[in-house]
Amino acid sequence: MPPVVAAVAVVGAGAAAAAGVITVGTALAVGAVAIAATSLLNKPPMPTVGAASTSPAERKQVIRSAASPMVGIVGTSQISGVLTFAEEVKDKDELNMVVALAGHTKPAGQKVVQSVNKVMMDDEEIPLGLSHGDKVYVRVYDGSQNSINDIGSELRNLPSWRNDMVGKGVCFAHIRCRYDQELFPSGLPNFVFELDGTGSVSLSSDAVLNYLRNNFNAADDEIDFASFNVARSICAETISNGNGGTEPRYMCDGSFNYSESHKQIIDKMRVTCAGQLTYINGKFGLRVGAYNGPADFVLTEKDIIGDVSVKPQPDRRSLINTCKGKHVWPDAKFQEVDFPKIQSEPMLAEDGEELEKDLNLEFCHSPYQCQRLAANDITRARLPVITVPCNMRAFECFLGRNIKLHIPTIGYEYKECVVEGWALNPENGVTLTLREDGPTVWTDIVGRVPILPP
Repeated sequence: MPPVVAAVAVVGAGAAAAAGVITVGTALAVGAVAIAATSLLNKPPMPTVGAASTSPAERKQVIRSAASPMVGIVGTSQISGVLTFAEEVKDKDELNMVVALAGHTKPAGQKVVQSVNKVMMDDEEIPLGLSHGDKVYVRVYDGSQNSINDIGSELRNLPSWRNDMVGKGVCFAHIRCRYDQELFPSGLPNFVFELDGTGSVSLSSDAVLNYLRNNFNAADDEIDFASFNVARSICAETISNGNGGTEPRYMCDGSFNYSESHKQIIDKMRVTCAGQLTYINGKFGLRVGAYNGPADFVLTEKDIIGDVSVKPQPDRRSLINTCKGKHVWPDAKFQEVDFPKIQSEPMLAEDGEELEKDLNLEFCHSPYQCQRLAANDITRARLPVITVPCNMRAFECFLGRNIKLHIPTIGYEYKECVVEGWALNPENGVTLTLREDGPTVWTDIVGRVPILPP
């Protein structure tokens, strides 16, 4: 069972509603307060079906729900959360609220977030602590709290706050608003928090590795660290952008629900680096989108045990000459926006019409990274795919490995390819699915400068 945020309790809601301005609503009943991750992820097999994800826009709304999945943070994300506690202090005309933001499945005492970069009250950025005189107070607990002594007096001294309300492993915000007709003319504002769960640049390779270790609970002897080290060096390479700046090649930032399947979450991460999660000899590895040669293994006609199938290019339904899609852009207030469309003019002329592919790059904050991924998708979609039935010598041609194919009778003389499919037949051998590859296949276009939406 994934972590959840338990039921909401509201104390003094009716009186707050009577004030006419600061109100949580009388529909929420007074009840027991809980701020906790009620269970941790056990290590299940990779599920194929999971709960629906939450859109970036929906994540930025304070919600009231009897139960809601806990949220995980990758890199930097802007979110709100679930209202888990509210209590009015009548003699001060104030309402205290607790909003659960994110959690983790690590042992108690470890931080969920490393820093709070920004707090937004509706469209206004406000500081942590007091603002607007003493009318607004915000404090964010990073999830490392272990006992009631780690909870500030502003919260633990409230009449309904109990000593067991610590929120171990949960990052939550304490928000206090004092009645002010001018400041809150339409009732309670919405509060949104920009949180950093990493404390440094979140590379795509690190995001996948950390998820496997901390959430999927893969042991160290189940991780191919050499593979991840290679992937990390590729992700960290400095790439030039269309705005004259630079950035690491592949970064990953976003948030997810713990109710989503492992596959759903890892897929969101790996597409940020055109990556392929591998499982070889009982170990997880990662191959990211880049040239992984030169090849050091050659398959010859002596290794072929059946008919070789060559598909020069995909059928028309699978052809693309244009790639577009959406991503979350911090410069657009973390809204989901379209990144600049990528199109191959020569391919468009050859095809005679625009053949589009849509990419969902929710965990990609950089519009230039999105354009690099889109351009490589267009190029690689046209490369020939070869299916080769081989003897057991091909057993070591694991997914993502670059090899050379030497079959002169069909025109392949030490042609470099990457292994994209691997199927074992214990009686006959291994069938490989290969795609042509080489240093010129993967390019790092600088991309166009995007335009901020109105």
